[in-house]
Amino acid sequence: MSPSSSGVTPKNLQSRAPSKRALWDATITEILAGYYEPDERRRRKPESLYGSLKMWAHLQREGIPVAKGLAS
Repeated sequence: MSPSSSGVTPKNLQSRAPSKRALWDATITEILAGYYEPDERRRRKPESLYGSLKMWAHLQREGIPVAKGLAS
């Protein structure tokens, strides 16, 4: 099956709204980036040293449901 016969064309891909997954990934990326941004004293939060498993647990405690693999 060719891409044009399934209705997916490069023009269609450009005009589509972002998927829920893409929006959620962007949100999580912003949240995680906030942990790595230095504050006004140029110091990062202690959470910036967490590994993926510990960061996943931290996000769960904060009420942010993420998959273990997404927190890395």
